[in-house]
Amino acid sequence: MDDHIDPVKQVLNRLQKNNLLVKAEKCKFAVPSVQYLGYVLSEEGIAMDPDKVHAILDWSAPTSVRKVQRFLRLSNYYRRLIPNFSEVVFPITRLLKKEAYSFSWSTEVEESFCHLKSLFCSALIL
Repeated sequence: MDDHIDPVKQVLNRLQKNNLLVKAEKCKFAVPSVQYLGYVLSEEGIAMDPDKVHAILDWSAPTSVRKVQRFLRLSNYYRRLIPNFSEVVFPITRLLKKEAYSFSWSTEVEESFCHLKSLFCSALIL
């Protein structure tokens, strides 16, 4: 706890010197973990926000290029926590190429989609 108090005091003093205010109800001190920008920060490291993981797991198979783009945007946010991310999503990203004249959700794409969703359940903690 002593290791926590000194840096907090320094930060609050610096804020006060520069006439910056902090809302007490928005501050959390000495908590084991904090959700921040889609991640959970804790002593163990950086992990995915469980709410975002549930959103990805509940995602139904995209039926258009636009829906594929939305899914890839959300999953790409956590790419550093998924080993071999680019290899896993390669079949899905091929649907975005201009040479792909028609949207074809093949079994290979479905397997890649399901595999990626399963990797979100077992993602690393950085």
